[in-house]
Amino acid sequence: MKRTAAILLLLAMLFGLAACGGGTSASTEPSVEASADVSAAPSIEPSVAPSEEPSEEPSEAPSEEPSVEPSEEPSVEPSVEPSEEPSTEPSEEPSSEPSAVPSEAPSETPSTAPSEEPSEIPSEDPNVETSGSIEETVAVGTKTGDDVLDDAVLEVIEDVCSADASLEDNLGALFDWMTKNLTYRNVTVDLSNGYTDELVTDIAKTLITTYRGACEHNAALMKVFCDRLGAPAICVSGDFKNESGAWVEHAWCICEIDGAYRHIDVLYGRNHTHGNARTMFLVTDEKFSATHRWNAEDYPACE
Repeated sequence: MKRTAAILLLLAMLFGLAACGGGTSASTEPSVEASADVSAAPSIEPSVAPSEEPSEEPSEAPSEEPSVEPSEEPSVEPSVEPSEEPSTEPSEEPSSEPSAVPSEAPSETPSTAPSEEPSEIPSEDPNVETSGSIEETVAVGTKTGDDVLDDAVLEVIEDVCSADASLEDNLGALFDWMTKNLTYRNVTVDLSNGYTDELVTDIAKTLITTYRGACEHNAALMKVFCDRLGAPAICVSGDFKNESGAWVEHAWCICEIDGAYRHIDVLYGRNHTHGNARTMFLVTDEKFSATHRWNAEDYPACE
């Protein structure tokens, strides 16, 4: 602006000199008008117009546009997009999938299958071998065919007999079990048809399930025990002599053991031997006849 005013002032001075050179008469008026025109017009108009327009437009336009647009766009877009996408996707997916699959699948399969199968098989085999060994080495004889009686008989055999014991020892263990666990009950048994298989089974089952019975019941159960251990036996009908010397109707059994026959009387041994029950176990005819009588022609000789 100062430069423009100086140029205008210089032009005014040149214009005045030119007018003075033209003549003296006209020097006064033209000089005044010229000076007035030059000093007034050029000094006011150029000072206002050029000062406002150039100062406002260049100062506002260049300062706003370059400062706002470049600063916002580059700063916002690069900072948001690159920071979110790379940080979210890689951090979630790799951490979830690899940790879940390897931890569950390998831990369940190896731990379950090998632990169950070996634990069940050894626990069952010993039970089968134990019961089988008694039945194969001790209870090797004849069954009655009555499931209740046969199961009860086998249970007692497994309880008191041993696979390592002899036949005589196992028969003695069963004899002892009967004298200690069974009691006498006066019951009349119909022997009109003798000791049939049906009668023996019926009265033996009554005794082993109720633990009470007469001499016929004891004879029948002892016969079943002998048969089951492989020592065939028969029931005998006869008499025994009581303490007063009277003969009383009675029953017992005779079994075959090691090729010889022997008398076995459980009830008499329990009630009439004063605690010496074994004196009535595997007895010969000679000794047995001191307290018993029977029709020797109907039964094997026990010599």
